[in-house]
Amino acid sequence: SCDAHGDIFTFLVDLELATSTLDAARKLIQGEIEGITVLPASRANKPKVEAETVELTAEQFARRQALYHAAWEYYFEPMFVDGSTPLQSLMDKRKLSQNVLIGYEVGYSRGALWRHLIELGFTLEEMYASGLVKESPQSPHDFFPRGAYIFPHYDETGAICRFTFKDPEKKLVYQLSKLFWLNNIQFYGQHTMNQ
Repeated sequence: SCDAHGDIFTFLVDLELATSTLDAARKLIQGEIEGITVLPASRANKPKVEAETVELTAEQFARRQALYHAAWEYYFEPMFVDGSTPLQSLMDKRKLSQNVLIGYEVGYSRGALWRHLIELGFTLEEMYASGLVKESPQSPHDFFPRGAYIFPHYDETGAICRFTFKDPEKKLVYQLSKLFWLNNIQFYGQHTMNQ
């Protein structure tokens, strides 16, 4: 062994075929390095499972976005109040500034979203259809548990398309089903990638 180690990107930089590992990756993807062909990764012959989707009319889509915006306001409000315990707790735990958390519009669940939405005129059917409220024999209940931090996901137009949450106790790990996503945004902050 020649004691050399690394990856293909570093190798291409060492050979002076690229100026950086990022440049090497770009050149590989675009086929700019003579004599090197990037082969597609082999995949197991597993059938691709498509997420179930629901087609919404333009009116239903607009109403769902309005409901998501109202939910975001409900979640965000406890973080914005002076002396917010949820905000201070997250700042201490994650070592993030108040400006960052407020700027990313992180929210906090108090466990009564469905009551707030009723007050705003949304129907139980709309709430159930959004995935943010679950039906129960006793009374509706919020999908996101009380005490969880809520992260809004935005589409390219800046509209909320779904939510995820973080349990500060790290006991609960799940997310809203893709059935309730308003588009295919896969991760938090994806809407900022082309800005």
